[in-house]
Amino acid sequence: IMAAINFTDETLIWLSVAAICPPLCSFFFCLLSKGFAAVWSVLAISTSLFASVLLFLTFWDQPSAHFTVNWINFQSFRINVGFLLNNLTVVMLLLVSFIALLVNIYSIKYMEGDKLIARYFAYLSLFCFSMLSLVIADNLFLIYIFWELVGFSSYLLIGFWYTRPAAVMANKKAFIMNRLGDLGFLAGIMILLSQFHTLDLEVLFGEVNLFNSSFIKNGLWVTPFGTMPDYWLTIAGLCFFAGAVAKSAQFPLHTWLPDAMEGPTAVSSLIHAATMVAAGVFLLLRIN
Repeated sequence: IMAAINFTDETLIWLSVAAICPPLCSFFFCLLSKGFAAVWSVLAISTSLFASVLLFLTFWDQPSAHFTVNWINFQSFRINVGFLLNNLTVVMLLLVSFIALLVNIYSIKYMEGDKLIARYFAYLSLFCFSMLSLVIADNLFLIYIFWELVGFSSYLLIGFWYTRPAAVMANKKAFIMNRLGDLGFLAGIMILLSQFHTLDLEVLFGEVNLFNSSFIKNGLWVTPFGTMPDYWLTIAGLCFFAGAVAKSAQFPLHTWLPDAMEGPTAVSSLIHAATMVAAGVFLLLRIN
């Protein structure tokens, strides 16, 4: 099957869009057409799963593909937006979309009769869009944007039953503790940006990257753009690790996870057992 698939670059771009955008459309449709929220949500994530399967069959154990366009130019650096497709990306797309589909189907019956069911599926779709976009993003700036959107989506879902004081306290706790880790993530991004003037994953961590042309001289980390004490590379790595620790609920930023079970059971299975807690591991693999 894999040998028979030979998509053009344009088709791959549209497949990538089809993998991440349907849940975003579903988010708006669920809010506007409340009577069909479950239908929109299941249809959207099914489309994402189908596109993810095609991308998996295309890229598994094959050379990676990188599609990018310029977004921001500022003095000595620029930020692009695009898709990075490789083994890690396609596996995560498949994992997230498949589990999200199961959760959506389960939620139809589980949330039956709830007055806010349309809002529930809207939040669920927003979470799926955020997570899928996070894994396919091609630079650290985009990853950070969707990293925060995943945190915001989980905040909405954990506190979905907002009339319960325990649920309100739980979503606040999860949100605040994740922001503590995210400060580390942001600091790591700033360290790399100040030294390399780029956040592109392929440029920084690909097979041919800026680290290959860097070296240590007299205790300084020398790169094509300047010098920095070599210990800053370790600090940057620890900063990224701090972000992963919070998102994956590891010690000492783990105490938000038990309280987060105040959300609907389907939310707990999606966020805490399958996808969101895997985001930290994904980040470490992305920058490995």
